Amino acid sequence: MNPKSLRIASVFCLALVLAAQALPAAAAPAGPDLRPVAKAARIANAESAAPTDISKNATVLDWPAKAGDPMVVLRQGTNGWTCYTDWADSPGNDPECNDPIAEGWLSALFAGKDAPPKATQPGIAYMLAGGSDPSNTDPMAAAPAPGEDWISTGAHIMLIQPGGFDAKDYSTDPNSGQPWIMWDGTPYEHLMIPVTPMKASEMGKATKSMRSAESAAPAGVAAAATLLDFLPETTDPLIVPFDMALRRQGTNGWTCIADWPDSPGNDPSCNDAVWSEWNDAYAAGKAPKITHPGIGYMLGGGSDPSATDPAATAPAPGEDWVNSPGHVMLLVPGGFDAKVFSTDPKSGFPYIMWDGTPYEHLMVPLANVSE
Repeated sequence: MNPKSLRIASVFCLALVLAAQALPAAAAPAGPDLRPVAKAARIANAESAAPTDISKNATVLDWPAKAGDPMVVLRQGTNGWTCYTDWADSPGNDPECNDPIAEGWLSALFAGKDAPPKATQPGIAYMLAGGSDPSNTDPMAAAPAPGEDWISTGAHIMLIQPGGFDAKDYSTDPNSGQPWIMWDGTPYEHLMIPVTPMKASEMGKATKSMRSAESAAPAGVAAAATLLDFLPETTDPLIVPFDMALRRQGTNGWTCIADWPDSPGNDPSCNDAVWSEWNDAYAAGKAPKITHPGIGYMLGGGSDPSATDPAATAPAPGEDWVNSPGHVMLLVPGGFDAKVFSTDPKSGFPYIMWDGTPYEHLMVPLANVSE
């Protein structure tokens, strides 16, 4: 997440401005106007924070040349999302794209307000290029404290949740490799959810099904997770719900499940404890009780028989499987509002799967639907 004080725009851009001011008008060098090229590059940088299904029609903001000045509008968007260019004062490349709720939250932080606007629904922000932050504890810090360094994070999404998060449920360590709370205990706390899949080189010696399960999530989640595999029919004594066999007992509270063979795509998943309880309720045909946010990873993508019927085991006649790119799934107490989020799996935006049922959850895509 970017620090919350406006900064000087990039040194390169500022140098161009100062050089032009220093030359008499008659002495200005001849040549093409490079400003459109620079603008296009800045817009492309901002768009890289999220899937282009989202960022291509978002408002794009650039940092001002003078601290305290308003953000520079490079492009007015049409879809309600707002993307920011890289913050040049940080050591990394950190563009960002926010939905309307996350944008209201960030605007309040920029303004130095004690608390963000009160929201009744979650907010989603993307930083798929990664980012750098001055502090994990102080939302108003503009630079690291003496003796400390920048906190650099890989590709991630951010979840803003009404009511915040409980440090008993999530780490506050930015190096944990798992979803973690940034600025815990402040009005601006939010969940940082890493989204870089575990690499094959990190898996060590493992069976095909174990590798399949581990590929669904980042290494910090999958490496120590319980691994389950689908079985068609079996008398194995290690069977658990969904006719699965235990391949490895984990130690971190996460459960990763190998590819579902009945679907047309590759769709392993990794789920935290809340999501695993949801799975158990779903398998038993019971309504789950969601009292804390839950996270499920499907970084390899997935296929579902239906986006509306949680009981479907195959697509309805004349319909096809709902194929999704890599994504993160979210559960929150109270569910999701279809006035805030799409219910269309082809929209390219975060959308509600199985809206209006006890099993509804939010699908947050990490790539374009067409990919």
